[in-house]
Amino acid sequence: MGVTVLETVDNNTLLVGSFEGLFNWNYRTGEIYDVMKQEVYVAPEKSGPPVGDYMITGQGFDTEGRYIVFDYNNGAIAAEQIADFPAMTDEIIKATPMSFWGFAQEIHTGRIYEPMLGVFYVLIVPLVGIFAILNIIAGFMIWWKYYRKKRKRKR
Repeated sequence: MGVTVLETVDNNTLLVGSFEGLFNWNYRTGEIYDVMKQEVYVAPEKSGPPVGDYMITGQGFDTEGRYIVFDYNNGAIAAEQIADFPAMTDEIIKATPMSFWGFAQEIHTGRIYEPMLGVFYVLIVPLVGIFAILNIIAGFMIWWKYYRKKRKRKR
């Protein structure tokens, strides 16, 4: 997914968030501090996908000015560890088994077609992309052909 948060903290420090976590990076000294774990960052020894304990998707402030980060799995988290977000009511949980965000993610990735297509659902996104590009090219060719005919008639 890449960098999801990039903000200047001071002259030499950036706040950088990704699916690996949320970090203060001093680019002059190279020091990296893990904001969520409140400790100096130690790079993992294993290689693989860069996914940490906190998968940061964004950040912001609440109505009282407190800093909030958004985690892929846990939702909104107060960075000051003051978790006073109201719990979801049972009525809403029963009425909506999947969040709207989760549903949009399923459509975006094409996973919504997995029950119908099996493992071939992964072809939906590239095929739609190829179709869109071909549609744009065909539209341009039709427009160009019409435009050239129109120019010839004016002469």
